[in-house]
Amino acid sequence: MKAQTVKEFLKGTRNNYFIEISAGTNENIVFAGTYADLKKNGKEFLAEIVTSWDVVEMDDNTLEIGIMI
Repeated sequence: MKAQTVKEFLKGTRNNYFIEISAGTNENIVFAGTYADLKKNGKEFLAEIVTSWDVVEMDDNTLEIGIMI
């Protein structure tokens, strides 16, 4: 797989998905919110390289995307 930035990885993501970005460990969450929140308040993370990810379907049928940078 080609290395992708957070922005490339999330391309086409629906705004109702919840995104958590962690750095170093899963416990070190550096951002949590929607893609709109990320573009507004977390621009510095958009250029970071994604090292791993996980997608979880929530009880309300929305998705939570966990990204490790």
